[in-house]
Amino acid sequence: MTCFSRSSRAFMLADAMIGLTIVGIIATIVAAAIGSEHAAEQRLADFRAANRTAERVLLNLQREQGTPRVQGAVIEIRALPGDSPAGFTWAQVDAAVNGRHAALVGLVPLSGVKS
Repeated sequence: MTCFSRSSRAFMLADAMIGLTIVGIIATIVAAAIGSEHAAEQRLADFRAANRTAERVLLNLQREQGTPRVQGAVIEIRALPGDSPAGFTWAQVDAAVNGRHAALVGLVPLSGVKS
């Protein structure tokens, strides 16, 4: 039968405590990484929504339809100077969703944009 001395039991306790500390640190790091991943995922979703909104508005302007109302989006349309075919003008559509911005530039009929 093997008998452990007091000093070997103390080392075993110290090893167990160090192991538990390492596991706790790793768990904290993983939890923080999951939180940042979720935040990044939300930022990308907002940016994609802003891009889709800007595309939708520009397409509606090109089709001479009204500007769509998109819940939670701030839309700004402005004419840009530059050479363009007769009856058309360059327009920039800025869309913002939850602080994420997207801008698109395209040719639209003159009736679609106010200078």
